[in-house]
Amino acid sequence: VMLAGIDTLWHCSSFTSPWGTQQAFDLANVRATRRLGEWSVAWGVRNFVHISSPSLYFDYHHHRDIQEDFRPHRFANEFARSKAASEEVINLLAQANPHTRFTILRPQSLFGPHDKVFIPRLAQMMQHYGSVLLPRGGSALVDMT
Repeated sequence: VMLAGIDTLWHCSSFTSPWGTQQAFDLANVRATRRLGEWSVAWGVRNFVHISSPSLYFDYHHHRDIQEDFRPHRFANEFARSKAASEEVINLLAQANPHTRFTILRPQSLFGPHDKVFIPRLAQMMQHYGSVLLPRGGSALVDMT
């Protein structure tokens, strides 16, 4: 009954810590994604939007015009690896369940009224430096932090 009547489910939650065990990241970012996707299919949710991360591209090298399916030889951390694995889960669910539209988005960050990370960090930068510091003096095309 939890998802009855839901047209679109936005899956935005994830474990985003810079530290943690593989098990912790897999539980929060892979298994939870699989379970929500399966429940969405079972309850007839038409659209499932999975929020992933551009961190899965990061490998300490500069890239330009890479393909969407690019993956580094080694992920920078467990978070990036688990987000790539969660996308694999979504792709398998999409192939097996054509009546549910699965979409993957990779925003750099999400924030809202109760954000305790993104906006406070920007505010701290503004207070300390008088402006927001831009990677490579503002010439970076994308910051993959």
